[in-house]
Amino acid sequence: MRRDRGLPVLREKELLAAGVDVGPLRRITVVLGRAGGGKWHVPAKAAGWQSHCRYAQHLTGSPLALLDVCEQVCRHCAPVARVEPGEEALWWAAADVVAADGRVRRLEEQEAGPRSWEGYARVLWEAARHRDAEVRRGLESWTADPSVGAGARQMLKAWSGVLERSETVLAGWRAAAPAAREVTSVSGACDAVAADGNVQRTGQELAAAVLQSGGRSRSTCGRPSGGRGAASGTRAARRLRHVRPPCWRWKPSGAGRGCAM
Repeated sequence: MRRDRGLPVLREKELLAAGVDVGPLRRITVVLGRAGGGKWHVPAKAAGWQSHCRYAQHLTGSPLALLDVCEQVCRHCAPVARVEPGEEALWWAAADVVAADGRVRRLEEQEAGPRSWEGYARVLWEAARHRDAEVRRGLESWTADPSVGAGARQMLKAWSGVLERSETVLAGWRAAAPAAREVTSVSGACDAVAADGNVQRTGQELAAAVLQSGGRSRSTCGRPSGGRGAASGTRAARRLRHVRPPCWRWKPSGAGRGCAM
């Protein structure tokens, strides 16, 4: 998530599903205003081209719960919406919890069955463990704060729950994957072949020999079947024309040389 685009959108339904207490988040407010209906805007202090949004000029705002209106904030005004540092840390941590919960939930809902190590690598790439240190670092400095401390402690608890579920899914994936020794042996053999040019050339020669013998075996009555086997069949037929045909009945010893058909 890019922080230069402002605070991310949070939805109460997703927060509750992830085990987040929305009370501390609902106390986060932002001064917003709008003229009639439409999007909410952060009132502009500058005028004309210096303003972050032309619709924000001449507006008088009032504090609103950000959780209730964050989806209706103008995209030009969202990056300039400001909250207190502790509230910002709480908001970003909640976004991490929701994102990790969504990924874990999708994996939990997959049908049981065999898994591959390639698939495990993709799942591991998105695992919650990679965000653990950063999420904890962003929250732990606020756990003793009088205004957001309770929310930070609860958010840490929600994050720990999602992290535990993520690790459980990873363990189940590993258990359903093939034996690591077999996969390592096959991968090692493939790597050795790829690295050894002699092995590659030998393999190519063997493959060519198999293809050539396959062409001969498909020929019928000395007639080639086509392809590379056709040339070999033609040469074999040419050699056969110079071979004396077999004798069905030999003449007596005094009847001369040769045979009678």
